[in-house]
Amino acid sequence: MRPINLDNFSRRDIPPHINGAGYGCHAFRRGLGARLNEGGVDGKLIQSILRHADVSTTMAFYLLPDQAQAQKGLKKLEEVAGKKYNIGA
Repeated sequence: MRPINLDNFSRRDIPPHINGAGYGCHAFRRGLGARLNEGGVDGKLIQSILRHADVSTTMAFYLLPDQAQAQKGLKKLEEVAGKKYNIGA
C-alpha cells in the first residue's frame, strides 16, 4: 500500500468541507495543527505529526493563539498570585 499524498488529499477531499476557505497542502497542515492544539494535544506531539525538525517551527507558524485560553490563563494567574501574595480586587 502506498502512503497517502497529502497534496492530492488536500486538493481533492478537503475543499468541500471548508466552504471556500484557502486550501492546499500548507492550509491543510496549518488547520490540522490548529485543531490538534485546540484539542489539547501537546506541541511536541504536533511537531512529530507534522514532521517538523524543530518545535519552534510548529509553534510559530502552525499553532494559532486562542484568546479564550489566554483569558483563562490570566484569570488563573490572578487567582494564584492573589492568594499567594494576599492581593486582589
